[in-house]
Amino acid sequence: MFGEIEQMHDVIEPCLKYFGVDRCLFGSNHPVSYTNEYNYWHDQLCTLISNEKDQTKIFHQNTLDAYSN
Repeated sequence: MFGEIEQMHDVIEPCLKYFGVDRCLFGSNHPVSYTNEYNYWHDQLCTLISNEKDQTKIFHQNTLDAYSN
């Protein structure tokens, strides 16, 4: 569809390993880009980040923490 998550695995895994889940954020240009594209990448990344608490940090909480200080 928009790309293969397997191609991103080699980038995402080292980021999570070296920076840790507490220092990683998910970013997009949504709502500027198509909602389908955002949903696709979100769903694909959730397959790599299976822990629900880690997903919450990467997709939500870490951004709040970074920008609220």
